[in-house]
Amino acid sequence: MHDKQEEAILSSYTRNAVFIDPSGKRFSSPIAIRKLYDQVFDNLDSDLHFGPPEVRRHGSAFRASGTYTETLGNHKTGAVQQIHGTYDFTLWTYYDGHWSFSRMKWTMAN
Repeated sequence: MHDKQEEAILSSYTRNAVFIDPSGKRFSSPIAIRKLYDQVFDNLDSDLHFGPPEVRRHGSAFRASGTYTETLGNHKTGAVQQIHGTYDFTLWTYYDGHWSFSRMKWTMAN
């Protein structure tokens, strides 16, 4: 996120991945997830930090969950926002041995 390496980020998702933003909105196609990242990268700078994860492996899948803190800076307004919440990621590995996100869910604390 910090370096805005969009292609590297997008290639880390499965073709049927689901991204759930803190408001509960679901992005469930490669095109929708790309548009989301386009919008974020065009408007925001992110400094994202993860707390220690809880990791559970189940065969060819694993889940990682925990807390995060993020500083978001808006390019257009100059506003800076501090947010925090939880994340819950599910990753799968296929025949090539690479892990890919199949579900990424974010929540934001009040």
